[in-house]
Amino acid sequence: MREGKPYVRRLRHLVQLGFLLFTLYVGYQFSRFVLHFSSPGHPFVERPSSVDAFLPISGLMSLKYFLFTGTVEPIHPAALVIFVAVLAISVLMKKGFCGWICPVGTLSQYLWMAGARVLGTNLRMQRHTDIPLRSLKYILMSLFLLFIGVLMTPNMIVLFFTTDYYVTADVRTMNVFAQMSAVTMGVLVTLAVLSLLYKNFWCRYLCPYGALLGLLSCLSPLRINAQRGEVPAQVGVLPCWTSKRAGR
Repeated sequence: MREGKPYVRRLRHLVQLGFLLFTLYVGYQFSRFVLHFSSPGHPFVERPSSVDAFLPISGLMSLKYFLFTGTVEPIHPAALVIFVAVLAISVLMKKGFCGWICPVGTLSQYLWMAGARVLGTNLRMQRHTDIPLRSLKYILMSLFLLFIGVLMTPNMIVLFFTTDYYVTADVRTMNVFAQMSAVTMGVLVTLAVLSLLYKNFWCRYLCPYGALLGLLSCLSPLRINAQRGEVPAQVGVLPCWTSKRAGR
């Protein structure tokens, strides 16, 4: 089934591609920034602040610290700004971040589309498997919210901000991919294969960030409304609309 109006679909794909290319550019610039310090002789490149978008846990910690102290953590301040912006997008525009901006979501989409083209269709989880798997991302989200939102005090957070681990969190995140271990490679290959077979496997079952944004999107004033006569017969089996009944 075709999703949405053609011009909206094309616009969405262009926006997704734009953010994906921008993400690759930011990663490239950040690698040059790191290279200046790790390999003498390479020219200095300004660290791109937007690399903090890859530190959502830092953003969550910084948000709690800011709410309790009114102080913006100075080491990765963009992490707080980007995290709050993403939360705001989800409240105002539902899953706008996941569907239009997130580069991981875009890669996941490219994979399942490629899988559908090669195999003719994507596989579908049985209901008794789908529901338990969906709970995984909410369990991961709950653990992060429990440890950071409840158990960590502001004093514990500020102490963590002073550790070398936190200061170099962006470099460590890059090295997960730049200096990939066999385990990391195996996990990524497994996720890629599952994403080829199943539509949005990572986003649907494993992404705790998406779980949080999905819950916040329930507060959004926007709704998906299907006019009578525009809902296809397959609506009972395809997850197309917020409501399966036309006119709601």
